[in-house]
Amino acid sequence: MKGIHAAAVCWLSSLGVFLTPGLAASAEPNVKHVLVLHYYGQETLLRASFDPAIVDALRAESSGPIDLYVETLESYRFPDAVGSGLVRDFLKAKYADRKIDVVIAVADPALNFARRNRDVFGNAPIVALVIRADLKPGDDEATGLQQELGIRGTLDVALKLEPETKRVVVVDGVLDNSGAIETEFTDQIKTFEPALEVQYLRDLPLADLVARIKATPDKSIVFFIRQGMLDRSTSLPALEGLAQVVRASPVPVFTATAEQIGLGPVGGDVWQVRADATRLADMALRIANGASPREIPPSRATMMSTLDWRQLRRWHIPETRAPSGSLMLFREPSFMELYGQYITGGVLIVGAQLALIVNLLIQRVGRRRAEERSRAMLQAVPDLMFVLQRDGTYLDYHARDPKLLFLSPSLFMGKKVREIMPPDLAEMFMDGIGRAFHNHHPIVVEYKLQVDEERHFEARIVRAGADRVLSMVRDVTESKRATELIRDLAGRLITSQELERERIARELHDEVSQKIAVLTIGIDQVAAQMAADAPRSQLRQLAAQAEELAEDVHNLSYALHPSRLQTLGLESTLESLCRDISRQTGVKIVFAHSDLPHAIDPNVSLCLYRIVQEALQNISRHSQTREAQVRLAHQNGDLTVRVSDSGVGFDPLETRNGGLGLISMHERTAFLGGQLTIHAAPGSGTRIDVRIPLIQKDLSAAPTH
Repeated sequence: MKGIHAAAVCWLSSLGVFLTPGLAASAEPNVKHVLVLHYYGQETLLRASFDPAIVDALRAESSGPIDLYVETLESYRFPDAVGSGLVRDFLKAKYADRKIDVVIAVADPALNFARRNRDVFGNAPIVALVIRADLKPGDDEATGLQQELGIRGTLDVALKLEPETKRVVVVDGVLDNSGAIETEFTDQIKTFEPALEVQYLRDLPLADLVARIKATPDKSIVFFIRQGMLDRSTSLPALEGLAQVVRASPVPVFTATAEQIGLGPVGGDVWQVRADATRLADMALRIANGASPREIPPSRATMMSTLDWRQLRRWHIPETRAPSGSLMLFREPSFMELYGQYITGGVLIVGAQLALIVNLLIQRVGRRRAEERSRAMLQAVPDLMFVLQRDGTYLDYHARDPKLLFLSPSLFMGKKVREIMPPDLAEMFMDGIGRAFHNHHPIVVEYKLQVDEERHFEARIVRAGADRVLSMVRDVTESKRATELIRDLAGRLITSQELERERIARELHDEVSQKIAVLTIGIDQVAAQMAADAPRSQLRQLAAQAEELAEDVHNLSYALHPSRLQTLGLESTLESLCRDISRQTGVKIVFAHSDLPHAIDPNVSLCLYRIVQEALQNISRHSQTREAQVRLAHQNGDLTVRVSDSGVGFDPLETRNGGLGLISMHERTAFLGGQLTIHAAPGSGTRIDVRIPLIQKDLSAAPTH
């Protein structure tokens, strides 16, 4: 018997934890002594979240010093020590010279012990967090919060998310199970209409449980309460049991335990630990400062629908089904949330430059109108008009501004086009004249000439008789310059975007990834030094999550800046991109290439990579197809890419002013002097063809990084 007593004393000594550095402060007259009396041990999920929450809440709510003590009963593990009175005797001796101002009892057995043994803690009043114990208003001894198991609320949440549910499979397994939870579950499930079929898996060995979970039919859900047993004589860490059930379940898993959300369950109606820790701390401090428990009526604990956004995605559950006011955890930020400030900044810069250009053009038009009001009427008249014979002989002309003439009239009247125009331009005009005699529509010839300066012209050639044509010419120099300026601005925006992407990718790879790697190594080292199985298992799970986070950061870094373009080239990088997107989305992407040159301009490589990346993302999001094709080829000095799918397609006319993705494709292609064509129709799939000259001029504003 003495050995048992000695062991119990050592056990209790290890559970009394002095959380705040307040031994010296105990002598201060205003120090408050608060004791938290737990029923469950430190290995439980409740303790992991509640202990730091109550400490933070007491420190935040108190205006003076606090001595905080924590004791644990664990009568489910040591029933003899509690039943024989050894625990009472030990605690009474331990706190004989301590004045406890208030006891916070967590769980029903802790409240019952505190009520039966009030003299142990100097008859201190009690603030309790209980489920079934009775807290009566006006009680001089105790007040607190009445908690719920969350069974009804979690089932309500589950049925809103999965409205076709017919069966509920309940997991409730521990070595010493009183059956109280099963009784309450049975009572509450009876209230549902229409009735739900219930399969209550109570106290099964883990292997049997996993086998039954795997056989769960469609239109079912799993309600996980606990699985703390490996077999009928061996306990199991709670998180390990949950992990096995989540891994085996072919249907969504729900839980009423907040600490389990984030480890596989979709969610449920769960107790809000931090909110109620603050409420308990407020009650305890009011009583410690002189209030009576009867002045603070008991109230209901805070319950809230809490969901894991990742699991909604996994089970294809629309977020719109979530109950109003649900707390959504682990939501991944959208692209705009991550980089919206950079895009907004770039758009504002380009917008300001465009506004300046428009303002300058408006001022110029205003000056011209002020100088000559009649200019508005003359805007409809071509700048130059020529009458030519079929053989290209100039017969007549009209020039609104003679300065726009390439030669004086005496030098070109009566002569042929081939005699006065540069050879290449002369052939263009003669070809246009010839086609005008076989076409009812005007033939457009765009060209440039050195007049007072290099000017751009647009000639429209129409038939004007049996052997004559009329050539109406407009000076489009200003329009061309404005177009080139806008294209230059678009190129600068693309360059800025690529530079910023490269910077962010470099920081993610060099800074964030390295820090996560160091964190993972540190967690593994701490786990290896832990003696207890439960903390070691939790640390290893944290290390695994850190490794997953490192992988996500690496993938994001690569998506932002494809460094492989510089090392492996366009062909290998596109092949890798197709493989990665296929693995991530389940869309089978076939990549092919032919006749590629050895060296490709970096501007061309980056442009084609971004276009294929955007096109494949659109296919995975919108096409509803399972297959797509990407083909890269070299044709007549151009590099071509075709991205096609057989999905639902779309109407290009309805989206010509649409998403930023299509706009970005067009701007990138135009900046490099290429062509982008979209072939699509509703129900007929989509094909995007891109053609870019392989040899590029020096583009100082091009995105070469």
